[in-house]
Amino acid sequence: MQKWLPSRLDNTYNRNLEDKMIKNRSTFVSNVLSKVLLFVMLLWVSGCKCPFWAQSGETAAEGDRRHTRNLKVNQESLSGDIDRALLFDKPSKATDIRIPAPTENK
Repeated sequence: MQKWLPSRLDNTYNRNLEDKMIKNRSTFVSNVLSKVLLFVMLLWVSGCKCPFWAQSGETAAEGDRRHTRNLKVNQESLSGDIDRALLFDKPSKATDIRIPAPTENK
């Protein structure tokens, strides 16, 4: 009767220790993720007008033109990729078939 009692207590102790370690690890991971998320949100809220985002010797108007040009190029590239994926960049196989105009039967 006495033999199984200590091993059972040891298993309970080990299980409690493992639970605490898992809780500590999940708490650590959640703390790190929340801090990273907070840092990213602060960068996002600060916007692109911060001095460390701007290029040296570039005015605000030049930066706006550069951003507009980059957005336009990215939009055209995305549109081209979508057209290529959906096969809109090639003529279809049905273009050679002509449907005759309806004629009146007398």
